[in-house]
Amino acid sequence: MLLKGEEGYYCPPEVEFGGEKFKVRELEDLEAETWDQGAQELIQLQTEAARISERMSPQPGKPFRAPNEKDLGRLNEVGRKITGITQRQTDFLVSHGLVAWSLEQDCTPENALRLPPVVKAALAERIAKDTTLTFGEADFLAGSPTPSAEAKP
Repeated sequence: MLLKGEEGYYCPPEVEFGGEKFKVRELEDLEAETWDQGAQELIQLQTEAARISERMSPQPGKPFRAPNEKDLGRLNEVGRKITGITQRQTDFLVSHGLVAWSLEQDCTPENALRLPPVVKAALAERIAKDTTLTFGEADFLAGSPTPSAEAKP
């Protein structure tokens, strides 16, 4: 059995896509921290886009007014940034979390970045899932809350 961090370690089971098999691993702690920083930036931009969209949306009971050019321009700019960060995040996950594959080419970070976008997206989703804890898993690892002295069954 290989332990996390050892050469050749991956998360079973293999991921199949388009008849090919891919072995992935969760990110190590430092890699996950780097990925989390990008995720925080992405969340901030998505929040900004939501605020701009809300400002541009028609309000009930008020006359319709066309969105102003400043808001449209900023929303477009934020959208481009979101797309760029999403692509970088996907590339980061795939280039760091892909361990092996059944393709003829060598499995290298450089070749991983050459995979079709739909394949990279599917692999990135799996690597992210294996790297992060669900709320239930995090709660389990944190332990159950201690019942208060005042609580009665």
